[in-house]
Order: sequence, then C-alpha cells, then structure tokens
Amino acid sequence: MDPPPPRRRSPRYHNQLSNNNSFSSPGKKTNSSSNAGTETKLKIKIKRYHGVAKWTWGVSGFNNDDDDDEDEVCIVCQSAFEGCAPGVKYPGDESPVVFGKCKHAFHLQCVSTWLQSQNSNNPTCPTCRQEWEFGAERTVVDDDAEGEESVDV
Repeated sequence: MDPPPPRRRSPRYHNQLSNNNSFSSPGKKTNSSSNAGTETKLKIKIKRYHGVAKWTWGVSGFNNDDDDDEDEVCIVCQSAFEGCAPGVKYPGDESPVVFGKCKHAFHLQCVSTWLQSQNSNNPTCPTCRQEWEFGAERTVVDDDAEGEESVDV
C-alpha cells in the first residue's frame, strides 16, 4: 500500500511581497529523482490595484486653501469647536474657544490642561511649540445660524 500523498502547504503571500509587485509562494517539494530537494514557486503579478479607502488630513499652515480659515477642531481633544469638549455637557458650556498669540485655537479647558501638564515656567503652544501666551479677545461669528450670532471669546 502506498503512503498517502504529502499535505499541501497553504500559500504565504503576506510576507513574500517583492519590489516588482509580484507575490511568491513556496510550493510542494517533489520526491522524484530528477527534482530531488527542489522547491517550485508560484508567482502572481499584480495588474490592477483597487484601493478601498484613502485617508487625508490637512496640517495647519501647510494646506493651500483659498481662505485662511481657523482650524475646525481642537488639536488637544480632536473635538469640533461646534461640538462639546470632553467633560462638557453642552457646546460652549464652560469651555469657550480661546486663541494664543500664535493664532492657534483651542477649547479653554483643553489648553488649560495642556499648560498644567507641562512642568516648566515657559509652557508652549500644543501646535507650534512657541512660548504660550493667550491672545487678545476675538469675536467668532457663527455663519451657519439663520441670524448671525457673535460670541466674544
């Protein structure tokens, strides 16, 4: 009675990617006298690539927008300025938007936490690392509302 055929090895494509966009997989070893100890490889060429997602983001000061809008999210908590800062129940409650001399905007509670976490006499801006100073009061106009509403911060 002949022994059972050898088990097929499953391809290992994920770690075999080469620079020329082809995959290589180890094949089964043959036991014939002419090919003793050799290994065949399966190669697959990638002809088409279909990306399923693309993630992009803008960096303040480096994007080439037509108008120089303020950032729409607080860089510390990554929450939208129109939304709620962490730990705040209603938008704008106890966490107004504040600006530094460097013109970067943050929730008051977020920048306060950031400044307290720095153990130095010269705290820096979370975005540009310049020495932090609160900027002059600015007025933010809500253009999305039906009647324009201005809020002093």
